[in-house]
Amino acid sequence: MDGLSDERRRWSSSEPASDYRLLGMVLAFVLVLNFIDLSATIAWIELGLATEVNPLMDYLLQIHPLAFAFVKIGLVSGAVMILWRHRDHRATHVAAGVACAMYLGTYVIHAYGAVVVTA
Repeated sequence: MDGLSDERRRWSSSEPASDYRLLGMVLAFVLVLNFIDLSATIAWIELGLATEVNPLMDYLLQIHPLAFAFVKIGLVSGAVMILWRHRDHRATHVAAGVACAMYLGTYVIHAYGAVVVTA
């Protein structure tokens, strides 16, 4: 026996599992929500209805919206790739769920803002 519990063996196995499919879908959804957040943020700021609260991202927006977009897409895509690379770890699945929940919350705020502005 190799000393690994069944639970640990499940999470350290190199065989694909249905958990990987779910993780892949969650991470893909994070990328979609990131793009929605990116688009909505640029729209709100261009309309003068919001400001970027992250100083680094605000600086990039002042340079050019494409600079903001490249960095935002690059950072989130890089994080998603790191999470996928470490998909055997339980913490990765938790982190992906947290990221998805945070972006869903951001989406709700953007959607609420769109309803209020157009009402």
